Amino acid sequence: MGYAVMANTEAGGMVSGTVQSCNGDHLLVWGPGGLVRALRAEGCLLAPATGDNVLVAMTASGEAWVISVLRRKRETAELRLPEHTVMHARQLGIQAEHASLEAAVLQMRGQEVRLEGKSMVLHSRLLSLGGKVLL
Repeated sequence: MGYAVMANTEAGGMVSGTVQSCNGDHLLVWGPGGLVRALRAEGCLLAPATGDNVLVAMTASGEAWVISVLRRKRETAELRLPEHTVMHARQLGIQAEHASLEAAVLQMRGQEVRLEGKSMVLHSRLLSLGGKVLL
């Protein structure tokens, strides 16, 4: 857990600060009370990076948690989700000018799986297609 340098906050509180360094989920944040050692909260899905402006929640016991990235220093960002994550939606859309997907194993299941595009290229050392009817 991170412990904060508390400045007149017996009941805890929230302050904004600037990330000075990152080591995984362990962060050093410079804020109004000085330098604070904090952890990234599970709900802070955008991974903080050095130079980012963040919101830090401090508890009365001295723990400090980065709960949100308020402003990014860079254009790039990383979402950090728990090791096993499932997204549920009736309809889910992802839009990007360019998208890539990497996985050791990629599995798609459903009543119907569609891949559509103006052109489609498949590259593989071994390509296996099977089904009752193949058109």
